[in-house]
Amino acid sequence: ENLRSDPPYFAELLLLLQTEEGRQLAKENLMKKHLTASKPRAAVHSQSTCAFKWLLFSHRNLNSPSQHHLNSGQHNQEPSSSATSSRPRAGYCFKCGEDGHMSAGCANPPNPTLVLKKKKQLEKRQQAWDSNKKSSN
Repeated sequence: ENLRSDPPYFAELLLLLQTEEGRQLAKENLMKKHLTASKPRAAVHSQSTCAFKWLLFSHRNLNSPSQHHLNSGQHNQEPSSSATSSRPRAGYCFKCGEDGHMSAGCANPPNPTLVLKKKKQLEKRQQAWDSNKKSSN
């Protein structure tokens, strides 16, 4: 408001702009330094741990139905794996697109291109599953 009633001279305006740009640049550099120093280590560790847990969970789910059939003595029936018995679901983060964790606990930066790619892959698998299910019924 004060600048409108009493505008600064051109030299003063340039000095104000340069000072503000310097402040903004220093703030950006500080934020980049702070964020990049701590995030990559935590993100890499959480991805590898979460990915391992996801693989372990998937492995258990794939092995459970066949072992259940073996233990119950139903050798005549075909063992149905969980991958084909239920419709494919998203196993990736809707924020960053990485496998093994959900977006609620995601510390990674958003990656909409990867999310879109994974979404299209999931839709193809779901369509294939739907058409396979319709043809078998």
